[in-house]
Amino acid sequence: MIYIINKPSGISSFHAVKELKRILNVKKAGHCGTLDPLASGMLPICINESTKFVQYIISNRKKYDVEMMLGQSTDSYDITGKITATKPYSHLTHDDIIAAIQSFKGVSQQTPPNFSAIHINGQRAYQLARQNKTFELASRQIQIDLIDHIKVENHCVSFSVICSKGTYIRSLVNDIGNFLNVGATVKTLHRTWVEPFHHQKQFDIDSITLSDGISPAILFDETITLDQIDIQRLQSGQTHQCEINIPDNTLIAISNHNNQFCGICRYQDGILKPKKMLQHVT
Repeated sequence: MIYIINKPSGISSFHAVKELKRILNVKKAGHCGTLDPLASGMLPICINESTKFVQYIISNRKKYDVEMMLGQSTDSYDITGKITATKPYSHLTHDDIIAAIQSFKGVSQQTPPNFSAIHINGQRAYQLARQNKTFELASRQIQIDLIDHIKVENHCVSFSVICSKGTYIRSLVNDIGNFLNVGATVKTLHRTWVEPFHHQKQFDIDSITLSDGISPAILFDETITLDQIDIQRLQSGQTHQCEINIPDNTLIAISNHNNQFCGICRYQDGILKPKKMLQHVT
């Protein structure tokens, strides 16, 4: 099952997973896209065998509400870091700021912050950064689909962003500050949603129960119900002949007659080929 957590600011995503495991009394859990300790908002967490489907959430788009401070740069690109530079910003007009922010829409290359969870030779980047070690992170292609609700109040600017996987909002804010030549850092960050959970209820960690989980079937556009004997064949790696009116190469969620999610198959030429099947359906 997947649990939609409303992570508070001030705790790490790892801590949120640890707390959920304790509350639900499960041994295995994994979050679907890290939220910084400063950040709050939607954090999907998969438990037990559903962790097999984390990749189908991480690759989806996300929406954030961000507030940034102009005139200040930090080593972590947010207010928790050390101030590395300050510059005057009063010469900037409202139009200057809006135009700069909007210029980041579309496809671009972005370099992640040094204070990030990216692995470098077996270590996290933030661990190396805390040790003041010198290293470079490769840039990556990202896509900003939408930037709106821009509000400018003195040195604080807030806006909403819909973006692709791998986008670091802290890097976006830092890049906007560099573009304006005044510096900028994240003051607050809230993740509004992760596809496809736009309208799903978010739960505080301390109030969640086992019954609040969502089936991983929501991640896939097509679902088919099969008899138990056919599901068992798929679980053992066999294929299943099934004529359905959907395009080839489609991933399909498989459920049993109790409406329980059993895994996913790839549909090709009238045949279901098991992709990831659960061995223990609950």
